[in-house]
Amino acid sequence: LANAKIMFDKADRKPISMGPNKRISHVLHIVESGSGVFEMDGHQYHLTGGEAFLIPASVEAWYEADMDNPWTYRWVGFEGMTAEEVIHVSGFSRENPVRRIHCMENAAKYIDAMVRTNKLVFENELKRNGLLMLLFSDLITDNRDACLREGKLLPSHRYPNSVYVEHAVDYIAANFDKRLKINELADRIGVNRIFNEIF
Repeated sequence: LANAKIMFDKADRKPISMGPNKRISHVLHIVESGSGVFEMDGHQYHLTGGEAFLIPASVEAWYEADMDNPWTYRWVGFEGMTAEEVIHVSGFSRENPVRRIHCMENAAKYIDAMVRTNKLVFENELKRNGLLMLLFSDLITDNRDACLREGKLLPSHRYPNSVYVEHAVDYIAANFDKRLKINELADRIGVNRIFNEIF
């Protein structure tokens, strides 16, 4: 999410409707409690606390809080060079824009911290970008864990082979006086079966 543009807030129990409209950035909403309806691409989703929904940039969507049990949600808007890949690895897509998350406490903590660093100064921009990275790191881990529990194929990020080689060379150089094992090296640089393909 390098050069990320971040917008964020928390909406408290307001039975309001948003849209239909198109957003200029990707917008992630995390429903803390209550319920509401989200519609995109002709599909309607009924959401409750513990679920999140993502509206991709330039896609028309609308959502509305339930009148009897209006939701409380937090949202963050973002864009950047790696935004689409981060969205995918976090378990969201245009075809599946909604998912249950199990890292609600941390997600709320990160977005609330973004809200507290709203003053437009450079150090706050760095803090907000760091918090956004932490948020998506937790969402990616949460999605990986959910895929493993449900026996689904894991979405992944794969670096170019040269990056793995560079990290392996650096590790070997830093540990040349030790007896190294291939499995330790593979584990250190985050590879397993693809190790032989790289080297």
